[in-house]
Amino acid sequence: MKLLKDVFVTIVLVAIFICLVENGLRLAGVNYDASFYRLERDFGYVLRPGAEGWNVKEHENYVRISSQGLRDREHTLQRPANVIRIAVVGDSFAEAREVDQDATYWSVMERELNRSLPVGSPRIEVINFGVDGYGLAQEYMVIKRRIWQYDPQIIILSGTLHSFVLRGSRKFGTNSAEGPVPFYVRRNGELELDDISVNEQAAFVSPSHRSDVIADLTNESRILSLVNALRRKLSTEANELERRIDGPASAVAGVSRNYENGVLRGPVDPDYSEAWAVAEELIRHSQAEASRHHAEFWLFLLDMAPQVDPDAGKRMAMMRDLGIDDLFLADKSLADFATQEDIMHATLAQKMLAFAEENHVVLHGFKSRRNKGHWNEMGHRVAGRLIAQELFDCSAVIRRYHAPSAVPQQQSCNAGARQ
Repeated sequence: MKLLKDVFVTIVLVAIFICLVENGLRLAGVNYDASFYRLERDFGYVLRPGAEGWNVKEHENYVRISSQGLRDREHTLQRPANVIRIAVVGDSFAEAREVDQDATYWSVMERELNRSLPVGSPRIEVINFGVDGYGLAQEYMVIKRRIWQYDPQIIILSGTLHSFVLRGSRKFGTNSAEGPVPFYVRRNGELELDDISVNEQAAFVSPSHRSDVIADLTNESRILSLVNALRRKLSTEANELERRIDGPASAVAGVSRNYENGVLRGPVDPDYSEAWAVAEELIRHSQAEASRHHAEFWLFLLDMAPQVDPDAGKRMAMMRDLGIDDLFLADKSLADFATQEDIMHATLAQKMLAFAEENHVVLHGFKSRRNKGHWNEMGHRVAGRLIAQELFDCSAVIRRYHAPSAVPQQQSCNAGARQ
């Protein structure tokens, strides 16, 4: 009897302690990164429908995922009458957990286009399919399998050199290693999943509904969120250690200690060249998929923070570190490829740098993280306006609703422009 009493008292004391810690963390305003993802066989992971919670990396912001598994508002599957739908496929810059949804570049783009089109034109509706950590392999499959039920007329494939090139290669890939993240290789002139991806997908077991319930409970509890944050930190550090031991650092030794920024050099060595070749093939496949559905395809290359630092001295230091005299070499390589393939495209970095220099602002980072990481609200605003202007000027779908005087000359548009 005494034993049962002692157990009961212990349970009560532990419960009281947990409640005190939980409420103390809430009163102190302490938040931890929520869990927004669910493991998935073909994509590795996807956004979990209905998930919500805090994002605290880089900038604290409360995030909600729609019931359709999008970092976006709810959308009907059937495209409404008199609406032009644009599907945005991308990475963390599109998911954009660091800023409010209304401040994201695709929200800015939607507002700018609707403001620019004449009265009586169709309404622009943008649907965001971006997912943090996605590379071109996952983005290609999003285009192939997820977007067509919404009947979009314009497809935007957006990303940085980091997500387009590095995340497409298992050698450089920096995905979170959550689930069987796919990687493609070229074999006999064809693009195929590599053997590891094939084996991981074959062995994959879908998570139960219970795992979603646990994730939701974790997001609601500060204590469980703390435990989950520690778990992810340990996992990330273990992956980073493994990459340093077996990863690509040696492949670019003597070039740059930071292989992620090394992609700014373009396809200049065998390791990077193969990653570039796979990326280009995935872009070709993405365009072909859009063409098969009679949709207009656009490639938008976003900037990387070192390219748009308003401090010219820091840009020069980065160029010295990389052994180049132009931070836009890789952008030009991708633009040349898009031109050769007749792909509508635009690169944003040079125009964003011009804005940053003219206005003495940084477009990446928050508070003490100056010009690092993802776009701040100003970065999203500038990018959204640039993309909207490009579409307004050159999209065949949108241009048909212009007044004749608003339509620029054909030569002002990039490859693939149609009257």
